Amino acid sequence: MDLRFLSVFQRGVQALAEAYRNLSLRAKFSLLIGLITLLVILVLSIAVLQAEKFVLREKVEDLCRLSVKNLSSVAKDNLLIHNYAPIQDVINNMVHLKLEGFQEAFALDRQGRIVAHSNPARINQVDKLRARLVEELDELSVRRQTNSSEYLQPIKIALVKNGQRSVVTIGLVGVRFSHEMIRNTLSRARRIVYGITIGVILLSLLAVNLLSKGMSADIRRLADAARRVADGDLDVTLESKSGDEIGILTREFNRMVQSLRENVEMKKYVSPLTVNMIQDQAQRGVGSLAMKKQAIAVLFSDIRGFTTISENMEPERLLEIVNVYLEMQARFIEANGGMIDKFAGDLVMAIFEGEDAVDHAVQAAVDIQRAVRDINRTRRRENLECLTVGIGINYGTAMIGSMGGKSRMDYTAIGDVVNLASKLCSFARAGHIIVTRSVIRRLKGAFSVIKMEPVKLSGRQHPVLVYRVVY
Repeated sequence: MDLRFLSVFQRGVQALAEAYRNLSLRAKFSLLIGLITLLVILVLSIAVLQAEKFVLREKVEDLCRLSVKNLSSVAKDNLLIHNYAPIQDVINNMVHLKLEGFQEAFALDRQGRIVAHSNPARINQVDKLRARLVEELDELSVRRQTNSSEYLQPIKIALVKNGQRSVVTIGLVGVRFSHEMIRNTLSRARRIVYGITIGVILLSLLAVNLLSKGMSADIRRLADAARRVADGDLDVTLESKSGDEIGILTREFNRMVQSLRENVEMKKYVSPLTVNMIQDQAQRGVGSLAMKKQAIAVLFSDIRGFTTISENMEPERLLEIVNVYLEMQARFIEANGGMIDKFAGDLVMAIFEGEDAVDHAVQAAVDIQRAVRDINRTRRRENLECLTVGIGINYGTAMIGSMGGKSRMDYTAIGDVVNLASKLCSFARAGHIIVTRSVIRRLKGAFSVIKMEPVKLSGRQHPVLVYRVVY
């Protein structure tokens, strides 16, 4: 039974914890502040009520003691001479004062007969319950009951007989006060405390709600901006108005987005090979960048007629035309898995890696030449300048790594495979795609090729066997 109860209790606590985690920040703040406020006020109210209860009891006891003392001082002189009117007058004054909690006042003679009472109908009756106390009590005594307290004072006088001094009890006076006064006062105090508690909690919740509303709005604004950044929108800037943690977070978010913008812009000027190298270097944490040998397909593309049109054209207009062709080439190279190594004026160098590097390089070249043909067809209709492209592709082993000085380095591929691809590009006529025998051997796809006569290239000792891809 105990184990089952413990298991149910644990599941209940877990459910409450899960529900709390799923609450909004505003709800969490409101609940937490409300509970803390309630706990603090409850603790304070208990302490205040206990202190007030103690003070009330002290005051009631002082009042009772004073009342019974006053009554006993009057009764002491008058009980001896059987003059009960002054005693009754004192009791009547108590009744007329309407002291809160006052229930009864009385005076008994030595035989227990009531000689004065707050209820005149009881005068001359014998109070059997209190009669025995006349002789038993020696001093002020308090009899506490469930709903009241009774203060009894025996009336004693000293007698001297035959030289012997003795103390004789001649009567008993008493007052009784109800505990209802204390309970009523404490009840009123509780109601006031509970009212204050509810008011403070409501004001606290209102204040927390207003405060957390602004915080929640700022956090939601940050979350929305983060989602926009995740979706690729880097034109996000948040205004930071506060100097608190939310303001710090907002400013750091803006710095992060600015850094992302700079990185994106920087990537446009850095080859994917360099980016991959930097990422790999950051993961490995290696201090120096080592060259590595790797089989790659290298594509060189050069715009034909660039020099001729550049002589008679403004630089701004020339750049605009060249970028049309360069942007198109970059698009098809990347679409076929290639990486732009560099742009050198009107020349493009791209590298393809992997098992299908050759097929990807040749397909990229075919896509480029077809796109050049379509672009020129459109530009001719609009009487715009047209350019053509010659492409050379080679496959082989190259060294890939960083080159340059300590202050300026470039990450690229070097080797005979790169040099030969560059020379093939220079040899290629406008609209031609020239490849080597090593490319043809590794082609898996269906491409139409024409075997050409071996060509003598500058810097090569022997003629090179080349092929032209037909598209």
